[in-house]
Amino acid sequence: MNVWGKTRRRAASNGERGSVLVEFGLVVPIFVTLVIGAATLGLSYNANNSLNNAARESARYGATLAVEGDMSAWLSQVADAAVLAAGGELGNEVPSRQICVAYVHPAGTATTDQTVAMVRSGAGDTLATGKTCFGDGRPDNERRVQVAVSRESTIQAVVYGSIFEVEAKSVVVYERAGDAAS
Repeated sequence: MNVWGKTRRRAASNGERGSVLVEFGLVVPIFVTLVIGAATLGLSYNANNSLNNAARESARYGATLAVEGDMSAWLSQVADAAVLAAGGELGNEVPSRQICVAYVHPAGTATTDQTVAMVRSGAGDTLATGKTCFGDGRPDNERRVQVAVSRESTIQAVVYGSIFEVEAKSVVVYERAGDAAS
């Protein structure tokens, strides 16, 4: 009876090992998909945080930067500040990036005191007089700086991928003390 009992236990043990391998084969792909999806979701969340920081920091920088001379150079300086603050998320190597900087001065008539926007993308910089980056709901007579940044991000889950746009916007009242255009 001992011999038969051992044989039965071995047979049952081998059958259980086979079912464990089948279960493992079914669960591992699902687990790997979830892990990769969670990792890429975390990277997209980090990109979103970087863009929010870039929009805030560059709008704040623009609000304290003197508006003198060439508006194109001023807008470019603020856009450069956004690139630096984004920690690589808006660099030249990101083809889907877009940076919009606007100096909003509705009552002005001189070249340094009128509404001007610049959009920086992979195609270069484009200036537009009388345009803003976005509707911000601020009073029409308020002088301010707008910054809007965006880029594409991807969530990948082995066999499924989703591309979406990550964006951030910021507006700050222009407050450069002692600026002649105030």
